[in-house]
Amino acid sequence: MDGWRLPQGSAAAAAEDLMAWLAENGWSRIRRWSYSEEISQLSVEAEKPSAHIDDLLITISPGKVMDWVRLKVQGTCEPGDGDELYELMYPDGLEDREERPLEHPTAEPKFGLAEQTPSLTPSPTPTPEP
Repeated sequence: MDGWRLPQGSAAAAAEDLMAWLAENGWSRIRRWSYSEEISQLSVEAEKPSAHIDDLLITISPGKVMDWVRLKVQGTCEPGDGDELYELMYPDGLEDREERPLEHPTAEPKFGLAEQTPSLTPSPTPTPEP
């Protein structure tokens, strides 16, 4: 079974493309790093204070079955009320919210959650005729 693959073909090419895009779009302190030459995993790090992003870390890892990319973002601290933000983001709270099950990208989508949690899963639409 084949998994998702980097469109550039390598982690190094993907990292270079990301660094170029970040530079073109106003990001600063852009750098690429790896743990050692023997490890194929690469990371790209940048910041964009004007967008309230103190640290963006993109980790690119080629694998035997599939490649993966992990994003981690640390926002800047801004004045405000955390409780007010929570209410705006989750007006119904999180207690009764169910996590969606993970599916393989090539698996046929399961829309059984649509009846249970319509806000989390969109209803399927028919595939257009060619």
